[in-house]
Amino acid sequence: MKQEIERKFLINAKKLPKLLRPRKVTQGYLSQNPEIRARVTDKKACLTIKTLGELVRDEFEYEIPLKDAKKLLELTTLKVEKLRYFLTLNGFCWVIDFFQGENSPLVTAEVELPHETSKFKKPLWVGKEVTFDARFHNRSLAARPFSSWENKT
Repeated sequence: MKQEIERKFLINAKKLPKLLRPRKVTQGYLSQNPEIRARVTDKKACLTIKTLGELVRDEFEYEIPLKDAKKLLELTTLKVEKLRYFLTLNGFCWVIDFFQGENSPLVTAEVELPHETSKFKKPLWVGKEVTFDARFHNRSLAARPFSSWENKT
């Protein structure tokens, strides 16, 4: 088990530097509390269990056979698809997600931090923080896609 500490932001995709090697991610939610999800990233798969929370959560992640993950994804309609990029800046890894399907054109960035109080410099392409806005949590986007929102800010 590890503790996950991350902050999430909306971004201005036009200001992003050139991104290389996207990974196709499909994740499906099997339970909301605790959050249990199956994820397929390219040809790898994992099962993740997360406690509820916004900034800090306990996370248990286990690699599983790809065929098992695909079978688990068939069991749920609560899915999110995205193209994921990784960018390292100033010692921090940023995860940039271009959501697909009903969550398009949403683009977010997450930065994982070693401590809740860690300081980091926001790149110019980082906009409004949405860490504490539950609508932007992936499990929420699976249930209520971005395209269905009236107020998108």
